[in-house]
Amino acid sequence: MMVDKQLLNVIQQRIDARTALRSIDVLAGAATAHIERKMYYPYYSFTANCLVPTLFGKKEMTVNCLVDGVSGLGATAGAFSIEPETVSADDLLQLDVSAQEAERAARRTVSHQLSRKLRMIASFHMNIERQSIVYKGFWIIRSQDTLVMVDASSGGIHPLSSRAA
Repeated sequence: MMVDKQLLNVIQQRIDARTALRSIDVLAGAATAHIERKMYYPYYSFTANCLVPTLFGKKEMTVNCLVDGVSGLGATAGAFSIEPETVSADDLLQLDVSAQEAERAARRTVSHQLSRKLRMIASFHMNIERQSIVYKGFWIIRSQDTLVMVDASSGGIHPLSSRAA
């Protein structure tokens, strides 16, 4: 049986399998965790170049934004590194959000974040550039009857229902 492989742009992994397992074992209080699989989650990556009015004239700002390729939710992001990685197609979540929907979400996200950060209501000029589709790796780990997802780039832990994976 031939497994379909794809070369992806993956956000740099900082958490390996052993570290992910240890973090769950520490939380569970026992060494019962095991990795069920590693999944790759798609994100649209955007760069927003903004011209923001201030008391002293206009200020140029650049904001990175990631839009979840499954749910369409956006979030601003700090700088991140990308590494090419060959992955089995079975380990990829498929995009459910179109590029146009993702761009609209990126505009809303950046506008909302800058308005909150700068405490302003005034409008500002924004030029959004789609960079690429990037993927984040997530370790799916089972410990006793609990299923969790560990973000391979940040180490963040997200509980899952048993039916989710």
